[in-house]
Amino acid sequence: MSELRVLLTTYGFPDYRQAFIERYVLALIALGNDVCVVATPGTGRVPERNTRAFTSPRLTVVQAPWTDARGKKVVTLLGSLIRSARHHPRALRKLVTALRRRHRLRHALLAELYVLTPILSRPVDVVHMGWLTAATHWADLMALIDAPLVVSCHGSDLRIDPLLGDQYRQALTAVFERADLVHCVSEDLARHALALGLAPSKAFVCPWGVDTTYFQPAASREPGARSPNGMGTVHVVSVGRLHWVKGYEFALQAIAQLRRAGVDIDYTIVGFSEERELLALLTTVRDLGLEPHVSVRGALPPDGVLDALRAADIFMLPSLSEGLSIATLEAMAVGLPVVVTDVGGMREAVTDGVEGRVVPARDPAALADALLVLVNDAKLRASMGECGRRRAIDEFDSEKCARALLEQYQRLVRERPRAGARSVTS
Repeated sequence: MSELRVLLTTYGFPDYRQAFIERYVLALIALGNDVCVVATPGTGRVPERNTRAFTSPRLTVVQAPWTDARGKKVVTLLGSLIRSARHHPRALRKLVTALRRRHRLRHALLAELYVLTPILSRPVDVVHMGWLTAATHWADLMALIDAPLVVSCHGSDLRIDPLLGDQYRQALTAVFERADLVHCVSEDLARHALALGLAPSKAFVCPWGVDTTYFQPAASREPGARSPNGMGTVHVVSVGRLHWVKGYEFALQAIAQLRRAGVDIDYTIVGFSEERELLALLTTVRDLGLEPHVSVRGALPPDGVLDALRAADIFMLPSLSEGLSIATLEAMAVGLPVVVTDVGGMREAVTDGVEGRVVPARDPAALADALLVLVNDAKLRASMGECGRRRAIDEFDSEKCARALLEQYQRLVRERPRAGARSVTS
């Protein structure tokens, strides 16, 4: 099949806190496809490195940053409205009517149009909503899309958010009914989707993947070997947003237990946080007496994450819930042994005793025991690091994962032929 025109929605682009989306877009382009990314209000400032990287003639990025000045937002909205009216006038009228029915306040209506009209502004073959949480808010738009629709699920959107109650579950039902394919990053997550009403024929399991040519061990260091950073000190690292679901409190208790036992171990946490979450974590560090031994570094660009992984001896994922941790896959690609909790799809990526250790969630003692075994056995660290690197290459390489999703796009287009020009809406 010839190349496809794919429209992908995400929260901010490029954004190093969602580097897996960036890798996926680049992989689609490398495979000969045209990609339009509609970047709805994102999570923060974009590093200059990423801005320079995304210059392919096959890539169009439509930005809708809510932080822009009012005048710039007005210009952006007018441009989107004009393009949408030119390509899909009936769909735009229906969208405006639906939003007027929902929002009596003019500002709320304009705010939603600002986010949604860019999705109607391009002729494409496939629409891929990169986040289920966004799709649950966009029922008015989904009803208008007359192209194959793919929706991605990541973890909390199916494992935690349904606990919010019936309103969210009803929104899930609407998404599942309209979507042609629901992309789940693990078999465990797919089981949650099926339990929430997804038709089995619509479920597709595929991780986002990791760039194993970028995330690889340092040339001067064998996988799993002791870090040169500290005179016998073992360095443990975690990467992930500073949120209660990541379980850092239990990781810190495990580190404190080992320090009390005389183990020379330090711990680095890399991840984006809101101020309240950061203060809660720093308070736990202080209360456990770990301030000299724990470093909380905040969000880092990919180069910084890679350096942090290469400087460590062990990777730890203490999460309470996961779809499939991309940070763990990156650590495995770098050649680190991993200690992860038995949540979500983590056993699908890590075999206990092979690439690392899998321990119960909310169990600091189990985390400490698993870390201690690795601290005391350099050969085991090296062996697990090598196994993890091989598995990352064999099963989780980003290009392989992109090819798998692309094949699903192509199948959906074949099964849903169009007369004349293909477009988002009729």
